[in-house]
Amino acid sequence: MPVRSLIPALLWRSAGFGTIWWAMTEGAAGTLGFGLLASAAAASASVALLPPPWPRPRLMALLRFVPFFLRQSIAGGADVVRRACAPRVPTAPALVAYPVAGMGATERVVFTLVVNLIPGTLSARLEDERLILHVIDRHLPVHAALQQLEERVAAVFGRAAGRGDGHTDRGTAGHADEETRPDGRMSP
Repeated sequence: MPVRSLIPALLWRSAGFGTIWWAMTEGAAGTLGFGLLASAAAASASVALLPPPWPRPRLMALLRFVPFFLRQSIAGGADVVRRACAPRVPTAPALVAYPVAGMGATERVVFTLVVNLIPGTLSARLEDERLILHVIDRHLPVHAALQQLEERVAAVFGRAAGRGDGHTDRGTAGHADEETRPDGRMSP
């Protein structure tokens, strides 16, 4: 990647990290030198880990995503409270896999982070072509929730999500593409 294209990214990110530092330290003058160094180091690391160009989110899709994100946050939090306070909550934990091959790199990261808000799910690891999730109850409609989330995230990044990007349907409304067997290994 040409250095000329990295300089603006380094400057913008340094300014962003510097602003965060300034806000966190409430503008304390004694931390300015360290803040400048830390901002430059954070910007360098972020450009190395996620170099430009970055996909540009679609503004209207992003605005439609915010209420969905808030609803999922509330539903996920309410599910945690319900499970923590209820004397008997049915659980049937499993690891499930969801294909992410059709997503771009940034879209995969956003999807992986937001999937944790779906009630009863936690992303365990992101592999090249699939996301492995821990679900607290394999009977929850996880697959449908993941498809809905993929559609929302895809819209933000201007991609049309659909059945053509590697999804398979095993005829079970609540299951994703793979589950763990009783011995703990993944089954296809």
